[in-house]
Amino acid sequence: MRVQNVIRKSLTEIESNTIYHGCTFYIDHPVPILHNSQFYHCSFRGEKLVVDEIYNCTFIHCNMNELKIKASKRVSFDEGYINEITVEVDSAAFVKMYFNYQGNYILLEPHGFLGKETNVFSQALNLIPRESTQVMCNMEHLQYLAVRCFYRLQSFMESIREENGDIRFYKAQSFMMNLFAVADFSEKLYGSFEEAMCAPRYRKAQDFSSIQPTQGWSSDRMNNLRRFTYTSRSYCFRATTSPLQK
Repeated sequence: MRVQNVIRKSLTEIESNTIYHGCTFYIDHPVPILHNSQFYHCSFRGEKLVVDEIYNCTFIHCNMNELKIKASKRVSFDEGYINEITVEVDSAAFVKMYFNYQGNYILLEPHGFLGKETNVFSQALNLIPRESTQVMCNMEHLQYLAVRCFYRLQSFMESIREENGDIRFYKAQSFMMNLFAVADFSEKLYGSFEEAMCAPRYRKAQDFSSIQPTQGWSSDRMNNLRRFTYTSRSYCFRATTSPLQK
């Protein structure tokens, strides 16, 4: 496989198997496939870059407003600036990610996951740098969540916590409560949920009396869980009034 180098060019096309240095791109059409390319100090002008399939690509010190993709694998971003990534399934938004580099925040907006979409969900989560100090999940648009996808989300949350990052939720749908309740979270992750219950004046009782303890959960923990509550307005762990507010 021959790799070509392109340096300091203004381009209207983007190609696979290419290393770009200091290039400016004016792409006004979808890119079907982008494989094995590297971008250093490049700028992508226009509202968004649309790539159907992007594999094994690196963006270092690059700037773009929005990247919209349908399939991805081994894609990394280092430094630079990107405002938004949208992963689509069947031409509809599947996951949206918004980046705030000054505070190293990332806002994650899932829209719905079926079991068959677990792999796409994993690919989307892999776009998020693990060194992010804070990941916020807006669950307002989430309409369905397969158990397999939920456990993939759990694994991702634990990886963020292992890097001493923070993960927060807000506006979760009530159907998610059962999934959170029965999941066997690690001790460290469970603590972050336990600390983040919303203020009492917003609480509405949710009955978990029928839930049985999962392996390793103490009776005190289950008693706390059976008294678990959520807000009638917008359920949140670590009550946040806006997605990018600490």
